[in-house]
Amino acid sequence: MKTKNLIPVLFILSLSTLFAGTGLNNGMSGQKTVTITNKVGENLMKFLSDAPLEKIAGTAKGITGQFKIDANNIEATTGTLTVEVLSMKSGVSKRDEHMYGDDWLDAPQFPNITFQILKLESVQVMHDNGISNITATAVGKFTLHGVTKEIKIPISMKYVKESESTKKRAAGDLVMISAKFNLALKDFNVKGKSGIVGSKVGETIQLEAALFGSTGE
Repeated sequence: MKTKNLIPVLFILSLSTLFAGTGLNNGMSGQKTVTITNKVGENLMKFLSDAPLEKIAGTAKGITGQFKIDANNIEATTGTLTVEVLSMKSGVSKRDEHMYGDDWLDAPQFPNITFQILKLESVQVMHDNGISNITATAVGKFTLHGVTKEIKIPISMKYVKESESTKKRAAGDLVMISAKFNLALKDFNVKGKSGIVGSKVGETIQLEAALFGSTGE
């Protein structure tokens, strides 16, 4: 083949390499559907408000969701995760009532917080005793208090292929995800009562999630 005829071929090959997705590289192929389930572990979201006059820490356990991961192209991961606002607890019932009210999260009108995963970026995969350890940035649409913003969340994910030991907890492959990020209340039009945000409630809320899922649900 003449050199000039090789140029288009090499160009196409370089493009295919550039846009090729990252694989799990664990012998799997095709798309897997992962469902969030407490059969694997307790799904939990922690939230922290650190303000000059008060520090508030709480948790939310009403977490559901499902996402699809392509074993040959992890970047193409998509799905939706949902947190029920009424499952958020700060340890003080009266304070929780205020949090659910229309001055704050307005649970009756906006009962759920959601994160729609559009794709993963900066994917890296390492293997350790049959476990695929993945780090990535999840790009998606975060909806809180009726406001949707596109954000990026750094995540760590462990993917464990089904084995005799994992069958005891849930059928299918197991997936564990952890994430830690911050949200500014003003970005989601959460204003609270006058003078509270910035003094007793932090302008930025720290969130930390621990999620567990299975392909067998």
